[in-house]
Amino acid sequence: MKFIKIQQIFLFLCGLISILAILAWWIPPSEFLILQWFGLLMPFITAISFVLLLLTGLRRKLNYILLITNLIGIVFYWPLVFQWSPLSKRTSQNSQLLKIASYNVHNMQAEYGLSSLDRVAEFINEERIEIVCLQEVPSEYNSSILMNAFKLMPYILISEDEVDSDSRLVILSKYPLKSLRTLSHIYRPHYALFADLDYKGESVKIINCHLQTTNWNQSNNVDLISRVSDNYLKREIQTNTIKNMLSNISDPLILAGDFNDPPLSYTYGVLSSELEDSFLKAGNGYGSTYRYLGGIYRIDYVFFDKKNFKAVSYRTVNVKYSDHLPVLVDLMIINE
Repeated sequence: MKFIKIQQIFLFLCGLISILAILAWWIPPSEFLILQWFGLLMPFITAISFVLLLLTGLRRKLNYILLITNLIGIVFYWPLVFQWSPLSKRTSQNSQLLKIASYNVHNMQAEYGLSSLDRVAEFINEERIEIVCLQEVPSEYNSSILMNAFKLMPYILISEDEVDSDSRLVILSKYPLKSLRTLSHIYRPHYALFADLDYKGESVKIINCHLQTTNWNQSNNVDLISRVSDNYLKREIQTNTIKNMLSNISDPLILAGDFNDPPLSYTYGVLSSELEDSFLKAGNGYGSTYRYLGGIYRIDYVFFDKKNFKAVSYRTVNVKYSDHLPVLVDLMIINE
């Protein structure tokens, strides 16, 4: 009996934490930081909840309070990471599609420290991608090198070509590009690159982002919690700045990149309230974009405005050229 009570207590705590994690969408880290941690731990919390629900139910010790508190978190969370779309969305023959990709290329270093440029470029070219947003491109790869590799994309913008950096943002495109501006933070120069794309005479805003890193892999065990917590606060500032910029954009808009936050986070909550998440609209299966930590996290996104676009295809490909997976999305242009 004592074991059953302990099990029920753990089940209640899991349910309570999962409900609190939902609030991470709306409450900034600067006001209640622990909610962001709850959101980060949701893959584990919901898995534990499911097991405990099953065991408690089999022993007929499951009451309505335990059931409801746990189901609220599970029902809210899992659609954010798992989608079931077995049938491809149909498009008319006259549909205009933009094939876009977002890829954190991890300093263009594959396994054993070898350059991944040729393999990344070959992959993107084979997929017939028309616009690619790259993050973490080292300064040694200048415009001419990149354009020579990505032969199908004659237009390129780089966030900080003149500065020695391994965290540059790059947009390559089949269509003409103009630079609008970049956003910078004291801890992350040029974390967002704004571009104006000319798609067959119509202006489309493309924003490539790389928000403050999580430091999961860079921190040692002593300062891991403090660094990850501090980076939540930095991403809050960056996210709010991007949101303010979005409110002034009237053109068709695509926002892509490595946001370093899972779906239950302030970053995702703010941006998904403004734009549509392509995974939710066209994804299939479990959404994972970060290869490490068991592949349980989705932190790379392609958002779009629903007034001008509709996601008809979303997928990631398990290539090992980086610690991230490339996100490939086909967006149908809605002609009003």
